[in-house]
Amino acid sequence: MNFAGASRYVGNHPSFAGLAGSLVAVAMAGLTLLTLSSGRTDALNYSRDTSQNLVAIISTDLARNVEIYDLSLQAMVDGAKDPVAWTLPLDVRRAVLFDRSTTAAYLGSAYVIGLTGEVVASQRGDANPTVRFADRDYFLAHQQKPRSGLYFSHPFRSRLRDGKLSVGLSRRIDKADGTFNDVALLAIRMEYFQHLLDRINTGKLGSVFIVMDDGTLLARKPFSPRDIGTSIAKSPTYKVMASHESGSYEDEAISTVDGVRRMYTYAHVPGTPLIAAVAPSVDEVLAPWQHCSRITGVLTLAFGAVFVIVSWLFAFVLRAQDALERLAATDPLTGLNNRRVLDKRLDEE
Repeated sequence: MNFAGASRYVGNHPSFAGLAGSLVAVAMAGLTLLTLSSGRTDALNYSRDTSQNLVAIISTDLARNVEIYDLSLQAMVDGAKDPVAWTLPLDVRRAVLFDRSTTAAYLGSAYVIGLTGEVVASQRGDANPTVRFADRDYFLAHQQKPRSGLYFSHPFRSRLRDGKLSVGLSRRIDKADGTFNDVALLAIRMEYFQHLLDRINTGKLGSVFIVMDDGTLLARKPFSPRDIGTSIAKSPTYKVMASHESGSYEDEAISTVDGVRRMYTYAHVPGTPLIAAVAPSVDEVLAPWQHCSRITGVLTLAFGAVFVIVSWLFAFVLRAQDALERLAATDPLTGLNNRRVLDKRLDEE
């Protein structure tokens, strides 16, 4: 149909202009809706990618430091197995058993725990012969399992120093015949984990945390002292983390700690029983998109409404014009075409 034909068709069917305008407005609204939906997906994907990068940074830092501390533990084990080390003067013995890395920031101290749980060597000389550690989980693990390897303890409060919360990295020290003898221990203060998380910006409602693979919470931002050391093993969010090495929640989850709706991205830290997770708030992630969507939606609705109104007004004008033309060409008494129509047809012929 050419333009002239289309014009005649619209003239003969005035309602077509209104219907066409309405369809165009609906199509514009549909395209806008698809664009906004794509924008929401892009915002969530960008946040997910950013969270994965942050998780990688946290995981790398934890893995590197644990590796360094483990090297110090292995040096302690080798030194403690040497009988000559125990015959040396106290200061020389400390230099043999404990290297400089044991004085790093956020390390509580380094110890060699004896067969009955007493401290037989201390890096800082704060041993108390009356204090026993035979009930600690790290001691029992090494006592009962010859091949326990590097053990990461649950949080505990120091019995020798300031009573602050710490976690212990430990290794078993065997006698020459392979039986249990001592435990090499490095105490890491909880401030290390919290300081690591404090550098991560996840917004006002976002969260970032480090949890053990059994659900014990070691650090969290925003910080809440009462949550540290508690278990989140029954939380639906943790169950997903425990069953996969890494990933992101495709569905938005609500935190059982504070009830905020977040997106969770997590990864198990290599060589450790730790899980690092970053969880930005969904509302904060989508806030710019929602602001843009409101403006776009209002403008689309306004322009669409105006377009529809103008289209139907145009249809009504065409209909009124058509009615006037019929009145001008019809005899009001008989309803038949009048002389004007006859003259027009004769001219056309």
